[in-house]
Amino acid sequence: MAYQFDYSAIADYKEILFSGIAKTIVLTFIGTTLGLALGIFGGLCRAWSIRPFNYFFTVYVEGIRNTPFLIQLFFIFFGLPSPWDCANGVAGIYFGNGY
Repeated sequence: MAYQFDYSAIADYKEILFSGIAKTIVLTFIGTTLGLALGIFGGLCRAWSIRPFNYFFTVYVEGIRNTPFLIQLFFIFFGLPSPWDCANGVAGIYFGNGY
C-alpha cells in the first residue's frame, strides 16, 4: 500500500514559503555574523587581558560552558518572564502553570 503525496497545496502558498525561506537565510546570516564578531572580540579581550571586558567574557564563557545545555533551555523556557507578564507591567516569572 503506497501513499501518493499531494504537493498541490504547497503551490498555493509558494510566495509565503519563499518569503519565509528568505527571512530565515537573512536571520541566519545576521546571527552568524554577529556571533562571530562577538566571539572574536571576546577572545581577543580575554587573550590580551583587557580589564573590564576580560571579566565579563570570563564570567560569560565559564557560565555557559559549566552548565548543561538542557538546563540552559529549561531556564530560557521556564525561567524568563513571559511576554504577557511584562505587557501587564508585572515582571513575574512564568513557571508553566497554564496561564
